[in-house]
Amino acid sequence: MSANLLDFVPIWAHLMIVSAVIGFALLVGRYFGRKHYQRSKVSEKGPSGILVGSILSLLAFLLAFTFSMAASRFEERRESVLEEANSIGTAYLRADLLAEPLRSNAKHLLKQYAEIRATVASPGWAYEGLRELIGRSEKIQIELWDVTVSASEAAPSAITGLFVQAINEIIDVHAKRIMLGTRSTIPSAIWACLYFVAAIGLASAGFQSGGQKARNQLLLLAVVLTFALVLTLVTDLDHPGRGILMTDQSPMLDLAASLSEVQ
Repeated sequence: MSANLLDFVPIWAHLMIVSAVIGFALLVGRYFGRKHYQRSKVSEKGPSGILVGSILSLLAFLLAFTFSMAASRFEERRESVLEEANSIGTAYLRADLLAEPLRSNAKHLLKQYAEIRATVASPGWAYEGLRELIGRSEKIQIELWDVTVSASEAAPSAITGLFVQAINEIIDVHAKRIMLGTRSTIPSAIWACLYFVAAIGLASAGFQSGGQKARNQLLLLAVVLTFALVLTLVTDLDHPGRGILMTDQSPMLDLAASLSEVQ
């Protein structure tokens, strides 16, 4: 499974933790900045402002980079659900090409498979049950492949080959969804670099603000919350199982409902 902060804390707790860390870095920088400017009696604006702006620009670049990675993978997960629903529906239709009793057996297994894949959208489903869900899916895949082998041996033809191709696609999309959902996440090294630069950037901004006479606490709070919200959003996008931004399972739900109505 993927390692993500949301595996250990809920989304609201993640926002509070990130806000606290960034806020602490800003306050520490502000404290040392005030001490420095009190000793020097000089309010430096030019060089320090350029340096702080450079660090914050680098932080903005890293945020844009990680957001782009997380958003593209989130979209890939959404598209993979539609791809899998289409592959199951195609296999169900091509099962009509098989002779009995293989036809009925294949359709029954495909109905069960669609229901299992739609389980992740049920209200009571928990992300901790993902391993069990994958195991049940792979068990049905083995049974479907046994039906496919029997059909190929009974009637080796191009028509049977269409059903074989459909089952192969189901297995391939299953592997793709596992990769996208559990392993294709932002590397830990990028996260560590992002949080490090965020802490340094906010500490530098706090250091510079320590030499300013006008101190707007609300402005500092807005800066902390803005960065914390963006970091939490990127984390939520990168985690498909928890949080607010869940992968849409509508195509699979529609497929499971339509197959359940077929006699």
